[in-house]
This record gives sequence, structure tokens and C-alpha cells, in this order.
Amino acid sequence: MKQHRYLWVLTLSVFVLSILPLLVQDGMTFDGVLYAGISKNLANNLGSFWQPHFSKTYFNTFFQHPPLVFGIQSMFFKVLGNSIYVERLFSFSNAILSLLGIVAIWRLTFKDSKLKRFDWLPVLLWIITPIVSASYRGNLLENTLTVFTLLASYFIIKAILFNNKSLLVIASLFIVFAIFSKGLVGLFPLVIIFIYWICFPGLSFRKSLIFFGILITSLLGLMVLIFLVQPEASNNISQYLNQQLFPALQNELFTRGSHFYILIRLLLELIPSLVVMFLIIIISRKRKKEKESTNINHAVFFFMIGLSASLPLMITLKQLGHYIVPAIPFFAMAISAVVVPNIMIIFTKLGPNRYITFKILVITFILLSITLSVTSIGKSGGADGIIGLVTAEKGENRKKLNDVYILSSLLPEGTVISVPASFPRDIELLAYLGRYGYLSLDWSGQHDYYLTENKEINKDLVSEGYRQIPYLKLNNYKLYQRTKD
Repeated sequence: MKQHRYLWVLTLSVFVLSILPLLVQDGMTFDGVLYAGISKNLANNLGSFWQPHFSKTYFNTFFQHPPLVFGIQSMFFKVLGNSIYVERLFSFSNAILSLLGIVAIWRLTFKDSKLKRFDWLPVLLWIITPIVSASYRGNLLENTLTVFTLLASYFIIKAILFNNKSLLVIASLFIVFAIFSKGLVGLFPLVIIFIYWICFPGLSFRKSLIFFGILITSLLGLMVLIFLVQPEASNNISQYLNQQLFPALQNELFTRGSHFYILIRLLLELIPSLVVMFLIIIISRKRKKEKESTNINHAVFFFMIGLSASLPLMITLKQLGHYIVPAIPFFAMAISAVVVPNIMIIFTKLGPNRYITFKILVITFILLSITLSVTSIGKSGGADGIIGLVTAEKGENRKKLNDVYILSSLLPEGTVISVPASFPRDIELLAYLGRYGYLSLDWSGQHDYYLTENKEINKDLVSEGYRQIPYLKLNNYKLYQRTKD
């Protein structure tokens, strides 16, 4: 049907418009810059897969997360070089793969139904969720995690539908990849078997236990094999558990005031999709003549998977908005399953004039997506406050980036720069310096270069053998170099 082709074009236009215009700008979230720097270093033989490295003074060895995302992203740097657009291409590639994963699961689930052709709808509801587009613009770990959990979910559902137990081994492999991308949050596809048993009559409890046994055995076997073949893996995961997971569970890291933050955030993020759902229902009810069919079982199925990916996050007070990104595709599919019958009613009532209006809307979105993406290339963006990370006013971020580029072009890679004890511990500056120039700041040691804020006057620097380097046109800082004896 032509409606579906037009709606797919509209969906892809919204997809591009939501991500690319800001993604192609210079500047990114602190986390995204940090991950890109680690991956770039790995591609340039600085650090190793099991011992990732960011800079000489800041995350000399990075154990805050498992290393798989850095390893994959490093391959992009190895092939494409060190441009700032490499991590952006990597992040956008994750978005495309997630889109394809949603489509694959939807088509598989509704393989014998007319609903199969509505695969554009869950993609549209997924991408209009603010946290989703923000996550891809920020190069976050959840982007790759979402790809692996979608793939694992796909093979688990396919194994059930086709009674093919060997597919569970493939699913377990993607769960392992998810674990080595972001940790234990990648385990939620394990419960899909029991959710399916609850929602559909075709799977007996006995068979669900058999399927789960094969899945968990394959998972444990693969994990043991990795630790046997790669002894360094055990140290990496041990360090991750001790530095990140256990402190988070004990609420020793960044915390929220309530365990319910993640649930409230989830509801807020789903508002655009819920608004679309209610509008479709209202419009269709004005037009319907007969009772529409329902897909309540499928809606509950996807909804419960979404809950399994998000509610366990309430265990700890360390909660950030982007933690729910892997759950959003399933909530989008749940809402889609509810409203598709209503859309079918609307389709039957649309006249030729409405199609002309719709075509104009689609063309407008395409042109807007292309224009904003092209005109945004090279502009300075900033961290995206919507995902609860570091925020930066764009003008200040542009000045900071300008200073980073000047320092990176002047100083050799690997340079450690001394700073006074009063110098602000600006994590964005640390991230940008490490990513763009492989430069490090040191608050305690003495090195050949010394950086101060513009407002700071340190008369002792001259007596210590430093002289200011003139004509650098730095916005916020002054750079000194130690003179030769």
C-alpha cells in the first residue's frame, strides 16, 4: 500500500532530523567524548582491549565499563582515521542497526498478519522519544547495548516461534556481547522466554524451562570460554565490578534522591508516543463503524519486556535517563500494537485530497532533514542536557573547543601540562584535550608546559623558569613553556 511507503519515508526523515543535525556538530557529551578518546587510543595502540586507556593523568586505565564498545569503535578509527566524525559515524551506525532490529522483531512477531506492514510505526515512536535521539547524538554505550539486546531478543523470539533450539545459542552470544558492552543490564532478554509463556498459549511451561536451560547454559559456557581463552578478561570484569557495579549497588557513586527516578523518567520520555497513541485512538473512534480488532497479547508481551529492561534499574540510586534507552524499542512496539487497528480504520477513510496533503508533509520533512544536517556540519554543539549529563552553554563550549584545538595543534601528542591547584577540574576540558590532542593535565607535577586561567596571575612562574607563549589567541587560558637552562 502507498500509505506505508509514504509513512516509511516520513519516519526515515524524522529519524535523520532527530539525530544528524546535532550529531554532526563539534562538541558532544562528556561520556561520548571520553569513549571516543579511549577507542581512538586503542586504534593507535595506546592501551589494550582489556586495559583501555584515556590519558596519562585521567583514566590511565579505564575499568568503569566493560571494553567491547571501545573495541568495536576502535575499528572505525583504525579504518577511517582520527577525525571527529568517526565516532559520529559509529553512533549513527548503531542507530541504523537498532532501527533494523526493531523492524526485524516487529515483522517476525506479526509474520502472518497484516500488521507486519506497519513496521514503520514502532520505529517512529522509538525515534520521537527524546532520550533516544539524545543518546545517539551523545555516542553513549547504550547505543551499542541496544543493538545487541535487540538481536538477542530477535533470536529468542524466533527460536520460540520456529521451535529451533539452536537459535538460542546465537541469542546467548548476543547477550554475552551486551554484558561486555555495559554489564549486567544486558541480561534482560533472558526473561523473554517466560514472558512469552505468560502472554501466548503456544509455549508450555515445560518447554519454556527447556528453552531457558539451553539459553542460560550457552551463556555461561560462552562466558567461561572467554575467561579461559582471555585471562585478562577476568581482571577487567573484576575491576569493573569493584569500581563501578558494587559501589553503585551500595549507592556510593552519583545518586538520585529516589529509587523511583528512573520510572518517572521513563513515563516522561514516553509522553510523545502516548500523545500520538491517544490522538490516533480519538481520530479513529470518530470514523469507525465497527469494532476494531485488538492485539492485547502482543502489546502486553512487548510492554513486559520493556519493564524487564528498565525496572531492575531501580535497585540502585545511581540512575541516569539514558539507562532506559534499551527498553524504549519494546515500549514503542507495545504502543504500536495497541494503535495499529485504529490506524487501519483511519486508512480506510482517507480521501485523495488527504494523500496530497500527506505527500507535501513528507517532502517537507525530507528537505528539512537534509538542510539542517548539511548546515550543521562543523558547528560547535555541546553536551545535551536532556540526558542528565554535563551541560554546556553553546557559546562557552565553542570557546573551549577553540582553545582545545589551539593547544592540540601546538603541543605534541602525549604532552602532560601542569596546572595550578586552583585550576578548575573541568571534566569536559579533560575529555576534549584527551580526545582531540591526547593531552593530559596534572595538578601536582611539574612539566615543560603550564596552563592557567586568563584571570590568574602567578608571578612565581617566571622564577620557576616559565615564560608565557604569546599570540595563541586562547579564550580562557594562558599557556607557559619552561625555558631551557
